[in-house]
Amino acid sequence: MTDFDERDFVSTVREYIALIEGASDLRAYDILAQSAILLPKIYAAGMTIQESEPETEEPRTYDGPSVMGTLLDKFGKYDEYFEIFDPTEDKDRVVRSLADDFADIYTNLKGPLDAYDQNQCSDALWQWRFNLRTHCGDHLVDALRALHRLVNDHMDSDYEA
Repeated sequence: MTDFDERDFVSTVREYIALIEGASDLRAYDILAQSAILLPKIYAAGMTIQESEPETEEPRTYDGPSVMGTLLDKFGKYDEYFEIFDPTEDKDRVVRSLADDFADIYTNLKGPLDAYDQNQCSDALWQWRFNLRTHCGDHLVDALRALHRLVNDHMDSDYEA
């Protein structure tokens, strides 16, 4: 198993947070193309965070402004995609939203980053590990296939939103 590189992981999380916070000044294609690079790195590194216990009982959650509206505006016609929620079950497809995925990923990374920046490092690492193995990981993995198709097959790199 790969060793966890905390500095690299936190740096990549910061890059993703900055990308989403600066989304209003970027083209949709650029947001998606950069996310296609950052999200797999976050997921892979997050899977190597060692199991631990948090120091506090209340995990840090992000309670700032939502990024969803900005992302919906940016992605426009490229926001919705189809998927099977659990590929191990024979169920119908569902409609998903990249803006929703990205907003949830942002929220699930930003809260622990705020804790990390306040020297609550063990709490942040515990929360990132938990988030990436549950809700946040679902959104991240679900978004990757859509990102791959959009950036490489469907979206013109000159797309403006």
